[in-house]
Amino acid sequence: MLVEINLLPEKQKRDITYPLISFIVLILVAVGTTALYFYQSSVKEETTQLREEIYAVQLESVQLTEQLQVKDDTGYAEYAQAVTVLEDKVIPTSLLVDELVSLLPERGFFLNFEYELPGEVKVEASFDQIEEVAAYYDALETSPVVSSVTLSVVDSSHAASLSNEQVLPRYFASFIIDIQTSEVRNLGESQ
Repeated sequence: MLVEINLLPEKQKRDITYPLISFIVLILVAVGTTALYFYQSSVKEETTQLREEIYAVQLESVQLTEQLQVKDDTGYAEYAQAVTVLEDKVIPTSLLVDELVSLLPERGFFLNFEYELPGEVKVEASFDQIEEVAAYYDALETSPVVSSVTLSVVDSSHAASLSNEQVLPRYFASFIIDIQTSEVRNLGESQ
């Protein structure tokens, strides 16, 4: 058998583990840095886009606020005008009723009271004597709050009876009264 003798020193094999690990770490650092760069770019673009949207929304908000202020100003003027018109049309009904009741005779009573907006009042009243109906009609005609009076119906009813079988009639009258609204307002101002 032949024996081979090698007297040359053996070459040491190079250990490539450290350079390979260093190369892999370097590649990972390069990939990570590139990924972070692209992520940062996308975040910057998104931030810029969001700032533009915020600016657009703020601008739109300012425009809408200005439009609302203009509408509020015109709306307020319309409401103020409507309130003024209504105040001119509305009269204090309690003052009117007080005035009409004060003109009634002692035993006169309202049975029905209807007020319609143009200044017309329909009153149904009850009286003991026919003279009281005439006196109330006269008092209405001379009242400063009444512009005209119409006596539409006078009716009698035998409702009350006395001990001697004597029946006293009760008179029912319907009046249509046109009111001077300015005079009724003056009643309220004087009180």
